[in-house]
Amino acid sequence: GGGGGDDGCRGTPAAAAMATAAAAAAAAAVGWPSPSVELLFDSSRDGGSCAALLRAAQAAEASLLLVRESEAATGAVAAPSAARRFGAFVSTPNPNPNPNPNANRFGAFVSTPWLRSSTTAFFGDERCFLFSSGAAADDDASRDAPTLHRATGRDARFVHASPAEHGLGFGGELGGFALGLESDLSRGRCLPSHTYGAGTARLASAPDFVCEAVQLWSVAGAGGGHGGSAGG
Repeated sequence: GGGGGDDGCRGTPAAAAMATAAAAAAAAAVGWPSPSVELLFDSSRDGGSCAALLRAAQAAEASLLLVRESEAATGAVAAPSAARRFGAFVSTPNPNPNPNPNANRFGAFVSTPWLRSSTTAFFGDERCFLFSSGAAADDDASRDAPTLHRATGRDARFVHASPAEHGLGFGGELGGFALGLESDLSRGRCLPSHTYGAGTARLASAPDFVCEAVQLWSVAGAGGGHGGSAGG
């Protein structure tokens, strides 16, 4: 697969390994050839901006959003051993140049090009999914496959992106996404949803979480295509 960045959290083997593992899961789920991944956006480098992430996303036909959780819902900084990572296939700048390598990650796979939504529209298709991972050290090349939360087929609210209104959201509904990130990528929320099932409520350590870092990885050779949009 493709490589990651060269410093900070984006350069850790654990980040690249999680992106590669999630991309492989996507390929297996939809019958694509083995894809490669490339880092397009890292909030530690590019700043906490949903708009900047969406600009970077224009280069990708399919992509992975990867999130690492930093703090508990109360705002108290979590102990390093308790930090978690999560994502969808989407923080503020990270002041820590050596982030916890044993944190969990979670995120989302977006199977189509990103669209800047209207205030109510969703995009993507049934190949989109959310995922989570267990803790693993930076040098662990044999990371377990991520846990996938696939689309249930109960609705078509796969992905939403409106920087000025609702930020980034995956599944659920406006204001109650299965996985949602604020426009500055500093905080988020995970909830059960019809779109991706009840298991998405356990992506992070609590329904409301604080982001340490948010990354977007392109998935090359995935055969993505333009998905339709669905109203709220």
